Amino acid sequence: KSEELLNMWAMKNGGELLGWAMRNWRILMLFGALLSPLMASFKDASLERPTAAAASNLTWAWYSLKKMVYWQSVGWFVVMSSLLAMVHGFIKDYERKNIWWKLGNTVRHGRRGPGVVTGRIFPVKVADLIGAKGPEFMQLMLRDTLPDGVRVINVVVDLGKPYHLKDGVKGEKAIAKLTYNRNCEAAPKEVFVKFNLNKTSIMRFLVDLTACTICEGEFFARLAKEVKVMRPPTHYFCDYSVTGEFVSVTSVIRPGKDFRLPFKHRIRDETTLEEQLLLCREGAKLNAQFWGGAGIINFHEKNRDLHRCLEMTAFLMGKTIRGEFEGGVGPGHSFVTWKIGKDVADRIGEVCSKMTLVYELLSNENVAFGHNDIVPDNVVYKRHGGRRGVLELSEVFDWQQACDNNVGSEWAWNLHFLDPEFLTKHEDRFIEEILFTYEKAGVQVTKEEFIKGYCLGCLQMFVWGGIGLQFIFGGLSKVDMIQNLKAGWQWGDGHDLGIARHELALGAEMTRRTFTNVCNIMERHSFMERFDELLN
Repeated sequence: KSEELLNMWAMKNGGELLGWAMRNWRILMLFGALLSPLMASFKDASLERPTAAAASNLTWAWYSLKKMVYWQSVGWFVVMSSLLAMVHGFIKDYERKNIWWKLGNTVRHGRRGPGVVTGRIFPVKVADLIGAKGPEFMQLMLRDTLPDGVRVINVVVDLGKPYHLKDGVKGEKAIAKLTYNRNCEAAPKEVFVKFNLNKTSIMRFLVDLTACTICEGEFFARLAKEVKVMRPPTHYFCDYSVTGEFVSVTSVIRPGKDFRLPFKHRIRDETTLEEQLLLCREGAKLNAQFWGGAGIINFHEKNRDLHRCLEMTAFLMGKTIRGEFEGGVGPGHSFVTWKIGKDVADRIGEVCSKMTLVYELLSNENVAFGHNDIVPDNVVYKRHGGRRGVLELSEVFDWQQACDNNVGSEWAWNLHFLDPEFLTKHEDRFIEEILFTYEKAGVQVTKEEFIKGYCLGCLQMFVWGGIGLQFIFGGLSKVDMIQNLKAGWQWGDGHDLGIARHELALGAEMTRRTFTNVCNIMERHSFMERFDELLN
């Protein structure tokens, strides 16, 4: 009850709290940067040199203050949410201290350490591959692939496009060309390498907070060879460290060759009905293969620290509920395509405060292993025989969300990136396709059971999107993009906007779609009724 009252008070006073945080962000950053490495030292104390580790943590804390100055608009959110979650967490559950460790990993990024999977020291950024130790690192990562006597003697990474890729979200990506001491057909001539983000940022903290490196690292270590559908690219090496660093080495995928179709983006490109039905079938087959879970990590365990942070910062939902955004955007604006149900709005404090509990309860029902991010820009399509040929999946990549999850909850995530009108029109067909695929594989799930998880599983995206809208409109207003804002993607490939404005526009359209979809799903399928039923 105290949580509900606290959230209700925060919703009413969110504007004042936000203003104070914006005025005093330096104090918040100082407090967070000092305390998070100190807390992380408790974990590092298990290392061989705990005193050196503690000194390193403090050094990184002070250094991070200079690096995080550009966080003025969003940095306080990271620290404030972590602080609030920790205050609440230490009282309710001592295990919540790992939020501090993850925040410490974020500000002390880039440290090399033994991998959890292989025990080997691995590279953590592209610069490691093009340095003097590049061949040594690559030899180590390809040790299980290369025949005896074959050694890597040179690594070349073209720093121009398309060989050195940055998406601003999940870190550096590169295509590395390899030279060996002798010719060998079994040795890959080029490989695709992916790292975690190596900068102090809100996205790096989010990656650390939601165990993305664990998900992908454990998938390739334990499951990749067993997967019968949605096959990943050829895997050579993948590992992660307790400090959040990550690397994966796979084969290079070339769209337009061997019947592969060009890459598609989930927002910039239109998804066809044929494509989405294929994703539903193949994703459901993967669920069915690992029904009951694969034992890697559960969605609730993976995201509970994120859910705790969202619970404690949900006061920012107050302005979204009231329809108050920067730049004069409000109800009636062409961009505002979402409508929050009155029953949800009236009980928003209670709903937000129970997020962790909702996902904990869902994790006990209709659980299966899944990719948990089955969208067009995480797959490569192929089609034999021209336009009339059968559409198939060639490769599926980006397994950083892969975990055991309530299947309805997973599919809420997979589908909520679609154009809202497209999803509303075809939602029932998608669900029927998924359930029919389960049935063919011998798995029985009723439509009611599926929709229960599908509807309640929208809660995380609802709160995340509602909070995110405030930051997005703040960013758009600073670069004078609000006056041209409208629903739908209208900037082609986005190159004319420049990188920063393109990311803002993409984030705005993505959040409009996702928030509109989850509001529609929650309204269509009676969220509050299912919420009360689950908790009672």
